[in-house]
Amino acid sequence: MTKVAVISTKDRVEGVNKSLK
Repeated sequence: MTKVAVISTKDRVEGVNKSLK
């Protein structure tokens, strides 16, 4: 479950970075 949580966090971070860019 830890791996899944990390992946979800990365996806959210990438989404925010794309929104900012």
